[in-house]
Amino acid sequence: MNAEEFLVSVRAVVEHSEHFREDGFEVKQYQGFRTVHFCRTAVIRVVELKKGPRLELADRYFGRSEVAGLDSYRKPINGWARIELSDASAEAILRGAQNVYEQCYLDEPVEHFGCCSRYGQCSDEKKCVQPDRDLARGCSYKRNLENGRIFYGKNRNED
Repeated sequence: MNAEEFLVSVRAVVEHSEHFREDGFEVKQYQGFRTVHFCRTAVIRVVELKKGPRLELADRYFGRSEVAGLDSYRKPINGWARIELSDASAEAILRGAQNVYEQCYLDEPVEHFGCCSRYGQCSDEKKCVQPDRDLARGCSYKRNLENGRIFYGKNRNED
Protein backbone atom coordinates (compact mmCIF):
# COMPACT_ATOMS: atom_id res chain seq x y z
CA MET A 1 0.00 0.00 0.00
CA ASN A 2 1.40 3.39 -0.92
CA ALA A 3 0.88 6.66 0.97
CA GLU A 4 -2.01 7.86 -1.22
CA GLU A 5 -3.89 4.58 -0.88
CA PHE A 6 -3.30 4.65 2.86
CA LEU A 7 -4.74 8.17 3.23
CA VAL A 8 -7.80 7.28 1.16
CA SER A 9 -8.30 4.16 3.28
CA VAL A 10 -8.04 6.09 6.55
CA ARG A 11 -10.76 8.46 5.42
CA ALA A 12 -12.97 5.60 4.23
CA VAL A 13 -12.69 3.90 7.61
CA VAL A 14 -13.35 6.97 9.78
CA GLU A 15 -16.33 8.02 7.65
CA HIS A 16 -18.17 5.16 9.37
CA SER A 17 -17.48 6.56 12.85
CA GLU A 18 -20.55 7.46 14.85
CA HIS A 19 -19.60 11.12 15.17
CA PHE A 20 -17.95 11.63 11.78
CA ARG A 21 -18.39 15.00 10.13
CA GLU A 22 -16.71 16.44 7.04
CA ASP A 23 -14.70 19.05 8.94
CA GLY A 24 -13.51 16.36 11.38
CA PHE A 25 -11.08 14.87 8.85
CA GLU A 26 -8.33 16.90 7.27
CA VAL A 27 -5.00 16.21 5.60
CA LYS A 28 -2.56 19.12 5.65
CA GLN A 29 0.49 19.27 3.42
CA TYR A 30 3.75 20.52 4.92
CA GLN A 31 7.27 20.51 3.55
CA GLY A 32 8.28 16.84 3.42
CA PHE A 33 5.24 15.36 5.16
CA ARG A 34 1.47 15.35 5.43
CA THR A 35 -0.49 15.36 8.67
CA VAL A 36 -3.86 13.71 9.18
CA HIS A 37 -6.10 15.53 11.65
CA PHE A 38 -9.13 13.99 13.36
CA CYS A 39 -11.36 16.67 14.89
CA ARG A 40 -8.52 19.23 14.69
CA THR A 41 -6.06 16.87 16.41
CA ALA A 42 -2.94 15.70 14.58
CA VAL A 43 -2.88 11.90 14.77
CA ILE A 44 -0.85 10.60 11.80
CA ARG A 45 2.04 12.00 9.81
CA VAL A 46 3.09 10.57 6.46
CA VAL A 47 6.76 11.37 5.89
CA GLU A 48 8.09 10.87 2.37
CA LEU A 49 11.60 9.41 2.44
CA LYS A 50 13.82 8.17 -0.40
CA LYS A 51 13.41 4.58 0.78
CA GLY A 52 9.63 4.95 1.00
CA PRO A 53 7.02 6.51 3.26
CA ARG A 54 7.24 6.36 7.02
CA LEU A 55 4.32 6.91 9.34
CA GLU A 56 4.50 8.80 12.58
CA LEU A 57 1.66 8.11 15.00
CA ALA A 58 0.50 10.22 17.91
CA ASP A 59 1.47 8.00 20.84
CA ARG A 60 -1.40 9.39 22.91
CA TYR A 61 -3.85 7.61 20.61
CA PHE A 62 -1.91 4.69 19.15
CA GLY A 63 0.54 3.84 21.95
CA ARG A 64 -1.60 1.11 23.48
CA SER A 65 -2.99 -0.26 20.22
CA GLU A 66 -1.90 -3.37 18.34
CA VAL A 67 0.29 -1.12 16.16
CA ALA A 68 2.72 -0.81 19.08
CA GLY A 69 3.40 -4.56 18.87
CA LEU A 70 4.59 -4.56 15.27
CA ASP A 71 8.29 -5.17 14.55
CA SER A 72 8.84 -1.89 12.70
CA TYR A 73 7.28 0.18 15.52
CA ARG A 74 9.77 2.55 17.15
CA LYS A 75 9.33 4.13 20.56
CA PRO A 76 7.90 7.64 20.55
CA ILE A 77 10.05 10.74 20.41
CA ASN A 78 8.26 13.94 21.41
CA GLY A 79 4.93 12.08 21.42
CA TRP A 80 5.28 10.57 17.93
CA ALA A 81 6.06 6.89 17.33
CA ARG A 82 7.55 5.86 13.99
CA ILE A 83 6.62 2.89 11.86
CA GLU A 84 7.29 1.87 8.27
CA LEU A 85 4.29 1.97 5.96
CA SER A 86 3.58 -1.64 5.04
CA ASP A 87 0.43 -3.65 4.50
CA ALA A 88 0.65 -4.96 8.07
CA SER A 89 1.13 -1.54 9.67
CA ALA A 90 -1.59 0.02 7.50
CA GLU A 91 -4.07 -2.73 8.40
CA ALA A 92 -3.33 -2.39 12.12
CA ILE A 93 -3.76 1.40 11.99
CA LEU A 94 -6.97 1.11 9.99
CA ARG A 95 -8.42 -1.37 12.51
CA GLY A 96 -7.97 1.22 15.26
CA ALA A 97 -8.77 4.36 13.26
CA GLN A 98 -12.46 4.60 14.22
CA ASN A 99 -11.64 4.34 17.92
CA VAL A 100 -8.98 7.03 17.55
CA TYR A 101 -11.42 9.26 15.68
CA GLU A 102 -14.06 8.84 18.40
CA GLN A 103 -11.50 9.64 21.11
CA CYS A 104 -10.42 12.77 19.25
CA TYR A 105 -14.10 13.75 18.97
CA LEU A 106 -14.49 13.36 22.73
CA ASP A 107 -11.25 15.26 23.40
CA GLU A 108 -12.25 18.18 21.19
CA PRO A 109 -12.92 21.35 23.20
CA VAL A 110 -16.58 22.24 23.57
CA GLU A 111 -18.43 25.22 25.03
CA HIS A 112 -20.45 24.17 28.09
CA PHE A 113 -23.89 25.50 29.02
CA GLY A 114 -26.68 24.53 31.43
CA CYS A 115 -29.42 23.37 29.07
CA CYS A 116 -31.12 24.28 25.80
CA SER A 117 -34.75 25.03 25.00
CA ARG A 118 -35.52 21.32 24.65
CA TYR A 119 -35.04 20.57 28.38
CA GLY A 120 -38.73 19.70 28.87
CA GLN A 121 -38.78 17.17 26.03
CA CYS A 122 -35.42 15.77 27.19
CA SER A 123 -36.83 15.32 30.70
CA ASP A 124 -39.95 13.56 29.45
CA GLU A 125 -37.89 11.21 27.24
CA LYS A 126 -35.17 10.78 29.92
CA LYS A 127 -32.46 11.52 27.35
CA CYS A 128 -31.07 14.35 25.27
CA VAL A 129 -33.17 14.96 22.17
CA GLN A 130 -31.02 17.77 20.75
CA PRO A 131 -30.47 16.86 17.05
CA ASP A 132 -27.26 18.91 16.84
CA ARG A 133 -24.75 16.44 18.33
CA ASP A 134 -22.01 19.03 18.64
CA LEU A 135 -24.29 21.34 20.61
CA ALA A 136 -25.50 18.44 22.76
CA ARG A 137 -21.93 17.64 23.81
CA GLY A 138 -21.78 20.88 25.81
CA CYS A 139 -25.08 20.42 27.65
CA SER A 140 -24.68 19.98 31.41
CA TYR A 141 -28.28 18.81 31.78
CA LYS A 142 -27.53 15.92 29.39
CA ARG A 143 -24.98 14.60 31.89
CA ASN A 144 -27.58 14.82 34.65
CA LEU A 145 -30.05 12.85 32.52
CA GLU A 146 -27.40 10.22 31.80
CA ASN A 147 -26.94 9.87 35.56
CA GLY A 148 -30.68 9.54 36.17
CA ARG A 149 -31.17 13.03 37.61
CA ILE A 150 -34.27 14.65 36.08
CA PHE A 151 -35.22 18.17 37.18
CA TYR A 152 -38.26 18.91 34.99
CA GLY A 153 -41.41 17.40 33.48
CA LYS A 154 -43.41 14.28 34.26
CA ASN A 155 -40.31 12.24 35.22
CA ARG A 156 -38.92 14.79 37.68
CA ASN A 157 -37.04 13.07 40.52
CA GLU A 158 -34.89 15.90 41.87
CA ASP A 159 -35.87 18.96 43.90
